[in-house]
Amino acid sequence: MSALEAPLDRSQAWYATEVPSIVAGLQASRSISSATASQAWALIEHESYDRALAVALGAVV
Repeated sequence: MSALEAPLDRSQAWYATEVPSIVAGLQASRSISSATASQAWALIEHESYDRALAVALGAVV
């Protein structure tokens, strides 16, 4: 693994760990609609964590 790959792996691990928690928190607090939450969860299922986070944060009420 090169020095450039290590930060990317850590970044991917952070997104994989934190984005589902962020989406769950926004959904539980009703800061995002159920439709937005569904879209974010679908993206998470496809490991598109950065897109899921953008969708969720872009829709915060």
